[in-house]
Amino acid sequence: MIPRRELADEAWEEGAEMRARLWLFCSFLVALGAVAGSVAVLVATSSSEGLAGVGVGSVLQSFLILASSLIFWAFRSDGSQGGYGAI
Repeated sequence: MIPRRELADEAWEEGAEMRARLWLFCSFLVALGAVAGSVAVLVATSSSEGLAGVGVGSVLQSFLILASSLIFWAFRSDGSQGGYGAI
């Protein structure tokens, strides 16, 4: 929810930039933790017959959620182009 432009802006109040960067860092740590947890589920279910699909599905789902959030953050427009910055 934080545009890159606002992270680089120097006109913030005292400490707001640091809080925004800390929030972004924690968000990505949680997302990477979800990917690591789903890999752990994959490893745990790979030895059981019929449960390998659950592990693969959880890894794929959490990875796609992380990738979509990174793509959204990278290509989100700043509003100066009418909302269609990447298109």
